[in-house]
Parts: sequence; structure tokens; C-alpha cells
Amino acid sequence: MLSSARFVAAELNETAFANQKRERVNYIRRPYTVQILEAWVSGLNQQS
Repeated sequence: MLSSARFVAAELNETAFANQKRERVNYIRRPYTVQILEAWVSGLNQQS
């Protein structure tokens, strides 16, 4: 049971890492103004 839970956690970590890498590539490709807008919106979301 413990080993299967550990396996699932490892799978989730790998998936999260792959998603993060993909997001970073998309983020670099995006226009600068979109990045600023998204940073502002995420800042608003964190405040509330």
C-alpha cells in the first residue's frame, strides 16, 4: 500500500514538473504585455 502511494506521488511529481516546464516555455513565447496583465491578475487573486 505504501509503495503504491509513493509511486502515485512520484507520478504526480513528474506530471507537475512536465506541466511546469511546458508553462515556462509558453510564458517565454507570450507577448510581454500579456505577461504583465497575467501577473497583475494573479496578484489580485492572491490578495482576495
